[in-house]
Amino acid sequence: MGEHRRKLLGGSSLDGTTVHLPNAAEMAAHDEGQLLTSIGNDGKHVLIKFGKPVTFIGMPPEQAVQFGINIIKQAFMGQEVEIAVTPVETKQ
Repeated sequence: MGEHRRKLLGGSSLDGTTVHLPNAAEMAAHDEGQLLTSIGNDGKHVLIKFGKPVTFIGMPPEQAVQFGINIIKQAFMGQEVEIAVTPVETKQ
């Protein structure tokens, strides 16, 4: 990330993850269907910044899991982590 962008984002190091909402028309008539997000940390806090004002975000379950994993990785503040997500079968 360039120094200018880092200053604009408050000095944080963000990864620039792009989130695309494929079924946006079903979610809201005014939804634009794509949102640029950056997930990172400033050494004290996990930061999620959006490229524009948003009211809500929505995504398919698989993408939500990846979004969550990216947030969790940033919570470790640069430490190497390995995260595995496996659904647990529940008995009914």
